[in-house]
Amino acid sequence: MTTFPESVRLTARERRQLRGIERGLDGRSGTAGRLLRAGLDATTLALVAAGIFVDLPWLFAGCVAGNLAACLHLDRRTRRTQC
Repeated sequence: MTTFPESVRLTARERRQLRGIERGLDGRSGTAGRLLRAGLDATTLALVAAGIFVDLPWLFAGCVAGNLAACLHLDRRTRRTQC
């Protein structure tokens, strides 16, 4: 068993903080990520509806937002299966 010098050992609190930072860098932020995806979904629906009933450029903007939302949802799903 390898022993580390005292300067390399982390306390339990430091390990928890590092894990929290790693989760944030991985993009697995629970509530914030979920709110971002839900907000983008709602924006997509609003833009598509505006494009259908108001003006065609809004429909294009809705399609772009829909593609971005799909990418975020798929990225979240693939990260979960890779681990």
